[in-house]
Amino acid sequence: MEFLLAGSVACLLLVYLTYSIFRPDKF
Repeated sequence: MEFLLAGSVACLLLVYLTYSIFRPDKF
């Protein structure tokens, strides 16, 4: 379960970073 949770968090963080990079003005 820990691995699944870590994977979900990592995926979410990656998406957030990508979004912030593509849309820095919105952040």
